[in-house]
Amino acid sequence: LRWLWQMLHLRWRHFTESLDRWQRERLPQLRTKSPKVSDESSIWDRPIDPDTLSPLEQVRYYYLSLLRSAEKAGHARAKSETPIRYAPRLSSAIDSTSGADQPVSDSKTQEAAELTQNDKKIINDEIDLLTKNFVNTRYAGKKADAQTLTQLRQAWKSLQNRLHKL
Repeated sequence: LRWLWQMLHLRWRHFTESLDRWQRERLPQLRTKSPKVSDESSIWDRPIDPDTLSPLEQVRYYYLSLLRSAEKAGHARAKSETPIRYAPRLSSAIDSTSGADQPVSDSKTQEAAELTQNDKKIINDEIDLLTKNFVNTRYAGKKADAQTLTQLRQAWKSLQNRLHKL
């Protein structure tokens, strides 16, 4: 039992010494490499290539940049609003301002009416895809595969284009 205690004590001491050494050597380097951001909005104004991010970061980037674009378009998420609760509200805001739910006039064909309903479904599906993957990544720690990341990127680009037109 004494031998076990001595081994534990020795290992603990090695661990704390290593931690102290890491803090002295590595933390100052990390502090100097991190960008100094004086304005919270400036982080979003810098161009970021999502392909350089990890899969978890890509999912978060797509969703959070969508929120930023929606905020700029006048459809900000309330601080108390969860992503799941915000999704239908954002979807209806994009639908109503993009003309997807405007009534069909006599000059428009039935095909055009079906197209707008299809657009509405696409908007809902894209927002749901981004939201669900963000929630899974953020709160469940699930990783997205390459196919999902491709779908997320396409949905994000489509929604960004719609939001920039508002």
